[in-house]
Formats: sequence, structure tokens, C-alpha cells
Amino acid sequence: IKKELAPLLDLENAVESKAVTDLSPIHVDTKTKDVHDLGTAINRLFFRIDDGVRLLREFSGNVAHELRTPLAGIRAQTEYGLANKDPDIWYQQLQGISKSEARASHMVEQMLALSLTNEAKTGLINEEVNVSELVKDTVLRFLHRADSLGVDLGVNGYELNLNIKSQRSLLEGALNNLIDNALRYGVSETQNFNQITIEIAKKSFDQKDHLEISVIDNGLGISDEYKHQVMRRRAQGEAGLNLGTGAGLGLAIVVEYVKLLKGEFLLQDNEGGGLKATLRLPL
Repeated sequence: IKKELAPLLDLENAVESKAVTDLSPIHVDTKTKDVHDLGTAINRLFFRIDDGVRLLREFSGNVAHELRTPLAGIRAQTEYGLANKDPDIWYQQLQGISKSEARASHMVEQMLALSLTNEAKTGLINEEVNVSELVKDTVLRFLHRADSLGVDLGVNGYELNLNIKSQRSLLEGALNNLIDNALRYGVSETQNFNQITIEIAKKSFDQKDHLEISVIDNGLGISDEYKHQVMRRRAQGEAGLNLGTGAGLGLAIVVEYVKLLKGEFLLQDNEGGGLKATLRLPL
């Protein structure tokens, strides 16, 4: 009996000796089928727990990344208001703080929706979205920042006035990240003229119509070596590494959003120099 129970005791000792944070598979070395099956089931459980922990970490990282911009804006507006004695300036800054808080709340809701979708593998509810209006609203939020950097920020294809069935928060979140990335890394101090253009286009591929929303800059671009790397979490291109800014999450978040929207994300060289980042969605 002792000999027959030995593999089960070994399995028990292997499980008990693991640290709380150690979710690696345990070694199951036994010819007893029942004990081997039990060990395999335990390892599968460890894998599912590890996957859940990884999703939680990714969610925390995404939230931190998304909230950085509005929180920085709230801090700057608060400091500026406190440094002035004019009530009119206080009122203006409070209006700005209110808008930044609304954007931060929207981002949290957006990230929660993404987290729940990844966890439950359920589809998000589509709604009617006017692409031109969504692009206009998004660009207007970045105009002040673009002006302060001396960047010409504009839109091509606004007149298309397309309506699509999509998930507005994810589409808006993807575009937000692309414009933010372009302003961070697609602007060069050595150039006389920095330009970022959001281009809306309707194109056909494989006899099907697609919507393309592209964010095009005339900066230094990204080498082929880094094009696939920057789409992974915690990975950055040359500009991000040189500047020492960012967490390497922006484009990875865009990739996840586009997958949920059943679309495709493309990074290409811009013909005039720089980078062209494109969201391609089926119509």
C-alpha cells in the first residue's frame, strides 16, 4: 500500500512546496495513470490561474497608461489656477479639469469593457458611429497640444461622412493612442515643418469595402526591425527608447482594440517620410 501511494505523496509534497506566487507546472513523474491525470489537472489549473493573473496585470498597466495624459492635464490646470488670483482664470481651469475628469472616466469605462471582453470572451454591442464626427471630436482634443508643439494637425477625407456599425469607445481609444503616439514620437525638432494628418478613406480589398483611418506623420518613422516589436506589450521603438518616455503599451492597446473590432492594424512607411498607422475596419 505504501509503495502504491508513494506517487500520490510525491504529488502532494510537490504542490505543498510551491510558493504562493509560483504558478509554474509541477513535475509529474509516475506510471500510475490516476496520479498522472491528477497532476495534469492541477497543472491545467495553474495555467488558468496564471492566465488570469496576467490579464489583471495587463489591465492595470493599460489603465495606468491611459490615465496618465488626463491626470497630467488636471495637475497642470490645478497648478496654473492656484498660481493666479483672477477668478476668471479659476473658472477656465475648473472647466478644463471637468473635461479632463470626464475623459479619464471614459477611459476607465473603456478599459473595463476591454477587460471584461477579454475575460468573458463576449462581444461588445455595436452602435451607429459617424466616422467624420468621431475623428473631428478626437482631433479637437489634441489641437492645443499640437499647437504648443508647432505641429500642423489636420484631417483629410472628412467629407466622406461615413456611418459604420462599431464600438465607439474602442474606435475612439485606438485613434486617441495613435494621435498621442504621433505627437510623442513623430515630431522632430530638426525639421522645419512637422505635420500630422488623420486620413479617412473607403477602400476595397478582396471584393469587400473597408474603412481606413490613418494617422500619418512626417517624422523619423520606425525601422522594419521595430515595426512588429512595437505592437507587443512593454515594447518601444527607437524614439521611445531615446526619449525615455512611455510604457510601451500604446500600440499594443490599439492592436487589442482592432482585434475586438474585427479589423486590422497596419504600420507602414509614409511616402514622404515618417510613419503611417492605419486602422482598417470592414464595412
